[in-house]
Amino acid sequence: MKTRMRDSIVSILMSPHFCYRLDLPRKGDGPARPLDDYALASRLSYFLWASMPDRPLLDLAAAGKLHQSEVLAAQAKRMLRE
Repeated sequence: MKTRMRDSIVSILMSPHFCYRLDLPRKGDGPARPLDDYALASRLSYFLWASMPDRPLLDLAAAGKLHQSEVLAAQAKRMLRE
């Protein structure tokens, strides 16, 4: 059961639909673009906690570190423990 839950969470977090903004582009806009760190913090927090990001998550977003895969993975693990 634990493995299935972990695999499900990993597949969601790695999905381009989770990590990239897929708004319909306006005329002249390029393809989907990566979320900024604050938007990624918000998506992660609302997905795992159904609530707004906490201070550690916002601090990492402010520092521009949330897109680093090891930081994102560590934060997801921390949030799942809490």
